[in-house]
Amino acid sequence: MAQPELADFERDSNHELVLVAEIDGEIAGFISFYRLENFIHLLFVSPKHQRCGVGHALIEAMRQQATAPMTLKCVTTNENALIFLPA
Repeated sequence: MAQPELADFERDSNHELVLVAEIDGEIAGFISFYRLENFIHLLFVSPKHQRCGVGHALIEAMRQQATAPMTLKCVTTNENALIFLPA
């Protein structure tokens, strides 16, 4: 699988609200949100900062922008994401 590039992110998150989490000046994670559909498009937490509350903080911050329940989809082989997401 090819590694994503910054240009991929810029293209894929065009017209979306993007929030970035920083810890000690380092990017810990980010989230992009398509407001028209209340859809979390991209959610990433760096491996170094996983299980530290970064993902939950990003989702809670984005929840303030939502006008209805938010949705997101997850690749079924992404075990870390499946553990993170509530049932």
